[in-house]
Amino acid sequence: MQMNNKDPLMTDEEAAKLLSDALLPESLDPLFPINNAKFYFECHITLEDKGMIDNTTDPPSVNLERFNELHKECYEFGFFLSKFANENKKEKELEVIATSRDTNFLMMVERMKEIMSYLKKKGFVVDRYKIEHAILDSNLEDTLKLF
Repeated sequence: MQMNNKDPLMTDEEAAKLLSDALLPESLDPLFPINNAKFYFECHITLEDKGMIDNTTDPPSVNLERFNELHKECYEFGFFLSKFANENKKEKELEVIATSRDTNFLMMVERMKEIMSYLKKKGFVVDRYKIEHAILDSNLEDTLKLF
């Protein structure tokens, strides 16, 4: 389950366009560090799996055997698996989210595509995916000198 770096899924130009399309026009900068972020890019993939989470119980229950099995599989792709309460829904509901970080945007996109392909083959439904760019993180640097 190692990444294939020989055949990239996206060129530097395609990645730059994807990133620039996601930014507001006033923030576009030709020197923007697309491939090497100061902090990191973080990917989140929200999964749906009826056999892992039972949201019909109160509180919702988790099939820990299935969760731990998937956690090990995601770890091989460089992702960690977590369960979170979905705050956007009226009812109490748990979601399973695979998360990963990388300082290189292209590598993050590649790993995201690889794990999503794998998860789909395993029968999981991907509800959402996103990549965030951390521009400030006090765990890594007290940029604003607030501590």
